[in-house]
Amino acid sequence: MRCSWDAFENTSHLTDNQLLLRMRRTALYTALRMAAESEEIPLNMVPLPQFLIHPPLETDIEARWPGFTPTEREKLLQDFAWECSQLRSVDIARHWDEVARRERDDRENEYDQMVY
Repeated sequence: MRCSWDAFENTSHLTDNQLLLRMRRTALYTALRMAAESEEIPLNMVPLPQFLIHPPLETDIEARWPGFTPTEREKLLQDFAWECSQLRSVDIARHWDEVARRERDDRENEYDQMVY
């Protein structure tokens, strides 16, 4: 979930509308929206924040990308480790709840507007 979480947390001098727009532009919001609207991605397949802060095991990498060379797998593991450390440093669980709530509210409001 590569986003500028530092910028996301810096809310000084921003209006509520600017904050909502910033939230809607995060990769997390986009991923949650895509999962909610996709018939191919079951919502129970969207990883929860407690799973995002731990990199996958090397055996998981090998199983998911069997054609990768050892060097490519190592690079991917390093990328996952870096990403997970970034998510731990910004308390992704708190952001997750805020963004998920906003995405759900947006979908419900859009549905209500379509019905009426």
